[in-house]
Amino acid sequence: MIKKVILSVPLTCLLLGATAAHLLAASDAPTKSSGPVAGAAAQPHGSSPEPGKSLISLTKVVPGLTPVSDYTGDIWNRSTLVGDPGGKRQQLYNFGITLDASVTQIVQGVAKGGADNGQTRYNGLLDYGVSFDTGKLGLWSGGLFVATAQTSWGKALFAEPGNISPVNFTAMYPKPFNASTELMEYYWTQVFPKEISLTVGRINGANFLDHNRFANDPRNQFFNASFGNDLLYGEFFSFSTYATLLAVPLTKDFIVGGAAYTPLTEPGDYGGDWTEWGAAGFVDSSWHLAHKLDGHAALYFLFSSSDTVALDNPALLEELVKGNVKEKSNNWKIAFNGEQYIWKPDKPAANQVRTRSFDFQEPGVGLFFRFGYTPKDRNLWNMFTSGGVGARGVIPGRPYDRMGVGFYSLTESDDLAKQPLIGLQTSTELGLEAYYNFAITPWSQLSADIQWVDSGLTANKDAVVLGTRLFTQF
Repeated sequence: MIKKVILSVPLTCLLLGATAAHLLAASDAPTKSSGPVAGAAAQPHGSSPEPGKSLISLTKVVPGLTPVSDYTGDIWNRSTLVGDPGGKRQQLYNFGITLDASVTQIVQGVAKGGADNGQTRYNGLLDYGVSFDTGKLGLWSGGLFVATAQTSWGKALFAEPGNISPVNFTAMYPKPFNASTELMEYYWTQVFPKEISLTVGRINGANFLDHNRFANDPRNQFFNASFGNDLLYGEFFSFSTYATLLAVPLTKDFIVGGAAYTPLTEPGDYGGDWTEWGAAGFVDSSWHLAHKLDGHAALYFLFSSSDTVALDNPALLEELVKGNVKEKSNNWKIAFNGEQYIWKPDKPAANQVRTRSFDFQEPGVGLFFRFGYTPKDRNLWNMFTSGGVGARGVIPGRPYDRMGVGFYSLTESDDLAKQPLIGLQTSTELGLEAYYNFAITPWSQLSADIQWVDSGLTANKDAVVLGTRLFTQF
């Protein structure tokens, strides 16, 4: 039982960030007087446009809503390996339909310490999906349907490093450390007048929420899960859950919103688990300093009705042995996520490839920081902190290369530390990571990575983990 409890901490890591409304508000897209608001306000939702007026397309206003927006170019300078055979793929995109796929492959080994020194593992992850833009398809303005699936294979490092935070975030998809194929997302996003957006369906919250330009994507940024998301979100819902999200821009740079979700639904459970409920609220702000040094910060609050283990129970060890553990109802979390560019090139490289990943992290150097807190009487590691420096395109002639250095901390609950025997086996976990992501071409990227971890499990030695990663966009 205690093993199940401990391993539940990193199972999923998500929530709150950029919906379509945020992307619309934060982009260089038309403003409220000339963009989606004006178009949506001029005609009732779902009706035909007036003669001479076109429907509003979300992927035209914000190309970053799909993985790739331009498939053209020669093999050395385009966004995908397959490219645009006969011009048909770009035509399909312009018509409103996208078909995209990518593969991430990772080799990692425990170079020193950990629970099983000298072990090397390989795993792979295939991401593939389709989207339909209702504006381009001539149906109605501001709608986008998305479906994504994932297939994983191989055997990633799991217990060998001896830590709590997975050293390989891709191994968490679609099911943690389990080679499988799952349909992960199928949802509809609709932007209404005033750039209010609504998303309904099955989602991976990490694709919408807790976003950060310098530490978010395990395909081309940091490897460790603690730099992809705040791990404490894993106590609230999974990578594939039913949810409704609403975002309301109060100004171009300030958004409020909320969400409702099913906290117990897991990947592969297509009927969903509706026995418990969860809710979230957030405020999201962006700003722009001199020299185009933009920043972003968001504050989130989450609630879940799910039961959790009562860590302040003095009889916890005895109850674990008997298999009848006292629980507490409900759980909550408060979290912060921030980023700030500190340098951008005066003249970015011309004719850069357009993908969601490159659009999201523009060339430059920036700082990132995350913080999360949950009650100590019901969460094993109840406080999370991460931060560091991320960069892209800082070496002349290398506009697509990325690099980063970061730290994270998973703070052990005081109530867990006080437990007889159990508390002697756990502690606060600390980790450091540095990576360099070398773009062989825009569609093929090779990374080198090193991590040091002071484990949250006291029986394990400090670990040094080395890794390499190959990402291919098809």
